[in-house]
Amino acid sequence: IPAIATGGNVVTGKIASTAASAQADINLLNEINNELKKENDKFRAQNEQLRAEAERLNQIVEEMEDTRNALDAITKNQGQTIEEFEEQVEELKEHLMELMEDSKSNLLQNLLTIIIASDKDGDFSIDPEEVDDMIINIEKAGDFGVNKKLFRETVEQTGGDIQ
Repeated sequence: IPAIATGGNVVTGKIASTAASAQADINLLNEINNELKKENDKFRAQNEQLRAEAERLNQIVEEMEDTRNALDAITKNQGQTIEEFEEQVEELKEHLMELMEDSKSNLLQNLLTIIIASDKDGDFSIDPEEVDDMIINIEKAGDFGVNKKLFRETVEQTGGDIQ
């Protein structure tokens, strides 16, 4: 009977060894499966990033095509209208110069009006007692800034002459 008992242990031992080996294989396969799931999740995330980047690049390409089309339209028209454009620029320069001259004349006229109105005694000379009122009137007009110290010095140096 001891031989039979030993034979049973051998069979039981082999079964236990096979079961342990199968369990180790299952554990290894589960670990591999988990690692593959992690890698799959990483690839999905990277794919989403790549899709977003591809979408952004497609948008840039579309914008560049729009810009190219606009530039093409401009260059087609340039040959026909460049001379007209140059003439227009010259006309605008002349008009601007006229406006600047008119503006300068208006400013001088306003300043002269303020000076004459501030000359209380009408002698066409700025007297020391007229300087403060004149500065106030010039500043009120809003067309000019006044360096009060320099203005007073200039009036003194010229003896108040406004001609």
